[in-house]
Amino acid sequence: MNKTMQQKVNDAGGRRLTYVIGDIHGCYDELMLLEEKIRAHAAQNDAEAFVVSVGDLIDRGPNPLEVVKHFYASVKAGTHVVVAGNHEQCYLQSLLGEAAVEFQARALPQPKCVRREYLPDYTGEALRENEIRTNRIIWHDYGGVTVMKQLGADRVPSADWFMDQHLMQFLCELPLVWFNDSVLVTHALVDRYHAEILRRDAALLGDSFTSDEYFELLRYSLWSRDLPEIPADEQRVSVSGHTPMKSIQRESDLNLLRIDTGCVYGDLLTAWCAETDEFLQQPAKKAYWG
Repeated sequence: MNKTMQQKVNDAGGRRLTYVIGDIHGCYDELMLLEEKIRAHAAQNDAEAFVVSVGDLIDRGPNPLEVVKHFYASVKAGTHVVVAGNHEQCYLQSLLGEAAVEFQARALPQPKCVRREYLPDYTGEALRENEIRTNRIIWHDYGGVTVMKQLGADRVPSADWFMDQHLMQFLCELPLVWFNDSVLVTHALVDRYHAEILRRDAALLGDSFTSDEYFELLRYSLWSRDLPEIPADEQRVSVSGHTPMKSIQRESDLNLLRIDTGCVYGDLLTAWCAETDEFLQQPAKKAYWG
């Protein structure tokens, strides 16, 4: 790590090290093997491991439900945290768009990562049917069929589209950002303006934004692949996934790190230890997608 970035990463106090993991996409076996390496690395440093996922737990890979179950239990235990990815957004928007009655019957909370237009209490112009259908097609084409397969569901909207109640609530409550004094984690690339909004209003109360403002916030935090012109955060290393690459991408002048190394495509699942600036990686067993 160059000196400038090193100065921005605080010491773990000898007790906890932060490991940010790239896009998992249902690669449960590789995740378990990588977490073994993470625990061993933390033990070597006389510390406990704290795991942060950049999102995209689901779709494409063979075991998305097992990945969600693992993170649900681990977040509940206080050892992990997850930010929402665009694949979680597409899944939840598909449910709200085409199985809204079932969604409401389950008394699920309003997801933080979906467009306001999909929410039941939205009072603006309703979404057109072709927009709802397009979102579903995008989700299926992006790999949602693997979630369907594990759920034993078909493409017709029904109760079979839903995971267990506690898993659904967990996905609905995923935040768009996680940060501490030294690291800021989002799924996609954010610019400084939207990073400041995310830090300032981490609770993301719906009445704090217009629909257009929230759409832009989601566009940056879940979908953007554009490098910012200036660092998104001067004090924190900005870490994201979203765009699969053959190797880790560090943009030192932007204080930025991109760690989706394409496990689901047969490459690597990567974790970055913020406090030691070391990378741990697990090769994929095979190419599951693409």
